[in-house]
Amino acid sequence: MERLDRSGHRESPAFPVRRARRAIPARPAGCRSPERLCQTPTSALWQATKDTGQAPPHADWICLAADGQDGITPTIRGTYNPAGIYARLDIVALNSSSFIARKDQPGPCPGEDWQLIVSAGKQGRPGPPGAKGERGEPGSKGGPGAPAPTILAWKVDRESYTVTPIMSDASEVPAIEMRALFEQFHDERG
Repeated sequence: MERLDRSGHRESPAFPVRRARRAIPARPAGCRSPERLCQTPTSALWQATKDTGQAPPHADWICLAADGQDGITPTIRGTYNPAGIYARLDIVALNSSSFIARKDQPGPCPGEDWQLIVSAGKQGRPGPPGAKGERGEPGSKGGPGAPAPTILAWKVDRESYTVTPIMSDASEVPAIEMRALFEQFHDERG
């Protein structure tokens, strides 16, 4: 016989339909009430199809809910441990997903005796930039630097009127054009 849950879906073997108990005040025998509802000593809930002097169960009554089994609540066990011992309805987290055990001693997860409940979605879009943070503390003072190179000598090229400094660290420095300076000096001396 196929059993359905409250929304009309077929019951899963791993997750049986649970019957809910509804607290309705007990009515005297005959259960006459404007709502035509009656709760019997067996905790069943009945509805009368017409005014009746008969107590349920009787043809004048429809059973709306019978006393059911107590529900079983899943147990959240945290991150899956391959060495752990798991029982039916234990929930574990593994690789950004959650699984529930379909039976006692379900074996390695994921596997045929584990049901995927939820898995991680794809990475979302970046959010807007945050507010600028406060200025940090100044850093510590650095140590003394290396001495600056000095000019040891000058290389003079008389044909091109240039001089090139020769540096103490052997670095190359561009030549200095001197022709315009000599021409100005010559014109002013006149």
